[in-house]
Amino acid sequence: QSVEPDQELASLSEEYLGELEERLGEPIVESEVELNATFDNYAIETGWGNLMTDLARNVGDLDREIDVATQNAGGIRSGSTYGPGPITGLDVMDILPFPNEIEVYELSGAQLYEYLEGEVRPLPSQYGAQPAIQVSGVSYEWPGHPEEGEIDNLFVGGEPVDEEATYLVATNDYVAGNSVIGDGELVLQSGQFQGPFTIDQLEELDTVAPEREHRMIRVDEDLGDAEVSVDGDTTKVTLPNTEASE
Repeated sequence: QSVEPDQELASLSEEYLGELEERLGEPIVESEVELNATFDNYAIETGWGNLMTDLARNVGDLDREIDVATQNAGGIRSGSTYGPGPITGLDVMDILPFPNEIEVYELSGAQLYEYLEGEVRPLPSQYGAQPAIQVSGVSYEWPGHPEEGEIDNLFVGGEPVDEEATYLVATNDYVAGNSVIGDGELVLQSGQFQGPFTIDQLEELDTVAPEREHRMIRVDEDLGDAEVSVDGDTTKVTLPNTEASE
């Protein structure tokens, strides 16, 4: 801040940034639903998280389909919601401002388990836990009050995960460098930054309407098998763990 700016360079920069903001300010897609880019992305599955991770699986030209995509909640930055209505390029860059490159890794099912379990983060005291990610291609259950990170009933592409099989996982280079994903085999450095790539993908669509699809299901307690009885028009369900069910 103590250095005087070069006026000629500053003028060129202002002109370029003005043109860029004008171009990015144009609508690129219409959203039929509200897109949630708030801190909710740390705690629950969101429509925006589903949308951007679904699009990430289109990266590159590989000889097999990308099975899974994952996004760290910390990379979703704007803290705002968008729509229903037109979404601009500036909106997307506000949500994804970092120059994080999309990469694709080959992981075993066991490594995928390890990664997802590591993202279930217990919080202090009564606050429970949060998954802290958004995902595509997988579904699983995670406990709200775990002793440590754990998941259950992991499915990839609608099929139970095979710990011995391998899966292609798309993520950003920050996540890969700070998780077990980076221990897998790197099969693609796309050269695509998340923000511009997502803009390009959305420009190919007329409208979007992402919804929560129960990809990450919070399960707070296993109550055991219930007893069900029918008396006329009344169905009675009795849970064995009555203290937990109250």
